[in-house]
Amino acid sequence: MIKSCFVSRVRGMVRRLAFLTAFYLCSCFEVFADDEPSAKMSFNEIYKQYKEQVAAEDWSGALPLALRSYQLGVDIFDENDASRVVLARDLGLLYSRRYKIEEAKKFLSEALNIAENIYGKKSPELIDILLEVGVVNIRPYKRGSEMRYFKRALKIARSTYGEDSVEYGSLNSTIGNLITQKSMTYGGEKYLNRGVKVLESVAGLESEVYGKAAFAKAKYELVTRDYKQAVSLFLSAIRAFKANGGPTGQLELSAHAFLIDAYENLGETDSATQHCLAIGKMTPQRSKQDFLPIYRATPSYPRTAAENGSEGWVDLVFDVDEAGFVRNPKVVSSQGYSGFKKAALRAAEGYRYAPAFENGEPVLTEGVEIRVSFQMAD
Repeated sequence: MIKSCFVSRVRGMVRRLAFLTAFYLCSCFEVFADDEPSAKMSFNEIYKQYKEQVAAEDWSGALPLALRSYQLGVDIFDENDASRVVLARDLGLLYSRRYKIEEAKKFLSEALNIAENIYGKKSPELIDILLEVGVVNIRPYKRGSEMRYFKRALKIARSTYGEDSVEYGSLNSTIGNLITQKSMTYGGEKYLNRGVKVLESVAGLESEVYGKAAFAKAKYELVTRDYKQAVSLFLSAIRAFKANGGPTGQLELSAHAFLIDAYENLGETDSATQHCLAIGKMTPQRSKQDFLPIYRATPSYPRTAAENGSEGWVDLVFDVDEAGFVRNPKVVSSQGYSGFKKAALRAAEGYRYAPAFENGEPVLTEGVEIRVSFQMAD
């Protein structure tokens, strides 16, 4: 099987499950003054350093501090103190971020067990932790034990908030998105469908929560190559965002980018251009180094090179016109089979960019550079 360097059908993924703040811990720290001051001062200082590393998104630096905070917290807090939930979750989520899945399972499961003892096994306080435990139990391309946790979270949400609630609809959408993105299977479709249906009914087509659900379902349709349905849902998402003054940042930019992909696959280049222009207006201040193709056609791998197992790359330079099309592509340098040059030039002609804007108008950008790689699949 042969692959070329191109943009994935699903670009990036916005992670839903963020780290908890120290809500519970803040109130706990205030009572440390009169009891075992040295241990608790040490805990306070280490946990403060941990939070600083998280704020700086230095995950490798945060991990040992989270582990030490957890170890100290075990001695300081009672077994069923809510602070122990926070410490175990923090540590588990960091291990997950560092791809240490077994360690992540251990500490997130511990957080779940403590939370159950504190709040009860049917409490909505468990929903986020159940999702987190479910995520670390996902196995790519397979349905595994994650569904046990996801279904339990849904059952709690349904009994607490009702089937016709924003909470239940949003949770279905989140679970559908997690299954699709993490397990890379089609099992998330029914949850995505339910999320869109419930949120349309209870929140309306112009609500931000509906927009996010429509966006998640649209990504699924794009992956399954139902481009017309993907277009309809992405457009609905953008309308919902604009109606509420909602996401005008990365989420809306992503919706426009995905629409370019869908329209190009449908052969509707003029429609794709409108979204190239929309992205350009939203990101007017960009250097040439920041110019990356929004839609990147996969170059054809020359047959002779494939038969011989040849690999290589081609560096190109070209202009990007006012509509985001590539103009005047030229080869700067290359390595490998000579036919890679022609294949790279042909592919570049199908790239789409967001044009630069000056004084509110799209302008030509000269001298944009890019490397097209040709590699055999492992």
